[in-house]
Amino acid sequence: MNKALKSVMTLSLVALLLGVLLASVNKLTGSVIADANGDATVRALREVYPKGESFSAVNISEYSGVPTSVREAYRADDGGCVIKLETSGYKSGLVIICGISKDGIVTGAKCLESQETLAAEDTYGAGLVGKDESGVINAQTVSGATKTTQGYKNAIKDAFIMSKILDMGEEN
Repeated sequence: MNKALKSVMTLSLVALLLGVLLASVNKLTGSVIADANGDATVRALREVYPKGESFSAVNISEYSGVPTSVREAYRADDGGCVIKLETSGYKSGLVIICGISKDGIVTGAKCLESQETLAAEDTYGAGLVGKDESGVINAQTVSGATKTTQGYKNAIKDAFIMSKILDMGEEN
């Protein structure tokens, strides 16, 4: 019994010390990681919306009619917006970021995350730059990656819907 109690006490002490060590490391690195994530977000926003000097995050839960694929939205200082979306192509988990100018033109579209195998999503967004909503609807899908590129197009259509919601200010 004494040996079992000694083992439990030793394991408890080791677990406590490791917990304190992990908490200390997390406290030291948490702000650095948050800053790096914030910098990466700003770089992605500027990549798909190069004219934007500054962006403000939008609380999408305050708006009605938001498409289910929309994950985040940002307003650019010149009236345009950037929308982050998650959709499905051949597989789920296709994350796309799209910039739309105040005039309703795609300023940039980029795939951030993907589980697809043919990599068509890596270059497909570049072909949508400069197109309005009807141009995106009529854009050709890529043969051999039809589901992926159709999912991409559908996400960009949802970005147009969200940009109209933000433009009209239809809050709940």
